[in-house]
Amino acid sequence: MALWMLPVVSAKAEVIGRWNSSGAVPLAGTYAATEAHAYALVGPLTASTNLLRTGSAPAANTFAAAGYSGVDSNAALAAGHYWETVIQAATNHAVSYDSIVYRFRRTSSGPPWAQWAYSPDGTNWTWVTPPKSNSTVYLDGELALDSVSGLQSVAGPVWFRLYAWGG
Repeated sequence: MALWMLPVVSAKAEVIGRWNSSGAVPLAGTYAATEAHAYALVGPLTASTNLLRTGSAPAANTFAAAGYSGVDSNAALAAGHYWETVIQAATNHAVSYDSIVYRFRRTSSGPPWAQWAYSPDGTNWTWVTPPKSNSTVYLDGELALDSVSGLQSVAGPVWFRLYAWGG
């Protein structure tokens, strides 16, 4: 089972961070941002240590992991089945998050469900979306964040996680 993605986090039409899978080593687990805004510190995209980075070889140029299970988002949260990054505004700056643009590709046995969450402390998580089902190979979308009050004018770090389950 695998889930591959190409996320972009933006603030008011400016890209804050981008993780491009072109040239990525499948199953590596951690991928540095390929683009970062000058006024933000952008962490790597990292697979949870509870996900497997072994098994059948995924397609080249992908971020990949396996081992997703569970029946809902709370089970995925408890099991630690997620991809994560952390972003922080540079000193004397604040970020108002506008959206996350993403493209997921999964194998036929990969996780059919996913849900985004954020945290200001890396411990307490708030769901940003309802669960999304991916019954096809691709799931593309843009997650609007401009109406999420906890993600506006933020000077401190914000962790973003994509939880996935099933498959």
